[in-house]
Amino acid sequence: MTDWNNFADAQRDISTWAGKQFPKRTVAGVYLKLYGEVYESIRNPGSPDEFADLMILLLDLASMQRINVAMAIAEKMEINKRRRWIFDEITGLAQHVEGT
Repeated sequence: MTDWNNFADAQRDISTWAGKQFPKRTVAGVYLKLYGEVYESIRNPGSPDEFADLMILLLDLASMQRINVAMAIAEKMEINKRRRWIFDEITGLAQHVEGT
């Protein structure tokens, strides 16, 4: 049984399901599907179903590329914590300062 609170379990279950349902899927194809789902999520802000679609696709992509999501997030957060960030009041976007 899948522990949906555990990235590794979720990633494994999603990858297994997707492999059976869509055995000919490609990384490029899944990225294109993700692009479409981002649009759906923007059109339906706050929708748990649309957000779940994004996560399912991201976890499947990670598996297809042999990326351990939990480890990748942990390592990237350590980098992000050391960076300096700026926030653009006009666009509402945050960005790290190059070289930090």
